[in-house]
Amino acid sequence: KQITIGPGRLDIYRLHDSQFNLAVLSGRSEDTADREMPAGGETASASPWIVGIDQLDLSGFTVDARDLIETGTGEILMADIGLACSQLSTKTGSTADASLGFKLNRDGQVSAKGKVGVSPVSFDLGLQTDNLRLDAFQPFISQSVNLIIGGGTINSSGQILVAASPEGMTTQ
Repeated sequence: KQITIGPGRLDIYRLHDSQFNLAVLSGRSEDTADREMPAGGETASASPWIVGIDQLDLSGFTVDARDLIETGTGEILMADIGLACSQLSTKTGSTADASLGFKLNRDGQVSAKGKVGVSPVSFDLGLQTDNLRLDAFQPFISQSVNLIIGGGTINSSGQILVAASPEGMTTQ
């Protein structure tokens, strides 16, 4: 049970009406709360499928996210994306070992390594960033704050914890 995928590319745009092109392509989801179950359909007590993957490897992916807002354009480019997960499962409470790395806006590097869960959604990852150019974020900051970034880079290292609970998502 090994899955290897790559290379690939995803282009994401926020359009002038604040819609994302992915939402336009996939259409709007409809409220299903009032729908009746078809005759002979599954009941709510049916057990969900459990999917397990011993090894998942994604490599050579690029995500190009552009903001086509009225105040200007901004772009975040994630390139050479690599993701590796072992023992990934949808079984409730299971966690997988995961590592992720990519170049951010050509000069920066982001990496994360640790545990991830699917059901419920959870992350416990060591996160490191190196050489992230601050001026690349200017188009996103200037729409909310009167601030001009002349230059500079940032390096960071830390831990990110995300967990789902009945009250919602918690982050640290």
